[in-house]
Amino acid sequence: MIRVVGRVVARLRFTIAIAMILVATQLIAADQAMHRRLVRDLGTTWNLLVGGQVWRLATAVMVEDQPGIRWSIIVPFIWVGVAEWYFGWRRTCTVFFLTDWLSTIVILVVLRIAANHSSWSAAEIAMLDCGTSAAIYGTIAAFCASRRGPNAWIGPTLVVQSLVTIWLTNRRLFDVEHLGAAAVGICFGLWFGTHPVRQRMRVLAD
Repeated sequence: MIRVVGRVVARLRFTIAIAMILVATQLIAADQAMHRRLVRDLGTTWNLLVGGQVWRLATAVMVEDQPGIRWSIIVPFIWVGVAEWYFGWRRTCTVFFLTDWLSTIVILVVLRIAANHSSWSAAEIAMLDCGTSAAIYGTIAAFCASRRGPNAWIGPTLVVQSLVTIWLTNRRLFDVEHLGAAAVGICFGLWFGTHPVRQRMRVLAD
């Protein structure tokens, strides 16, 4: 039994590590003042990135936009573990971070271009951005798109349709970022589906 648990932990090493960081960060950020400090110190904006603080792309993923425990993040994060079970930790790590980073960068570039003609865009681009949701949605989309079979299109279609519906209902900027992350995730998933992991650990082997 101990050996099985050890193998499961080894196979989900990335998910477990990130989950521990997220929960610890959310507990620390339960205090409003501490949350504002974390967002200020770890969040990202266009000016901070072009000023050379590119490392903020990595830290911003670990801080939420609201204080306290965020079940809306923790519950869907379970799917990151499902993805890692099939992808392995390297591919999951790649998808998790790149879907968030690429969607964030694209949104910031668009806002920077529009800022010269829109006061709303100028205000948005100056706001600190953070959160894990885009990375989670990107990973879920990658997992759905990687599935093979006659009905393989259903998973990614449902993900995109759900995110589009949320955006049409609420019209929030981060909903567009979620869509961008899902689009990047689908591209990764389609490639993963045609290039499966060669070896998989036999978790229940004696």
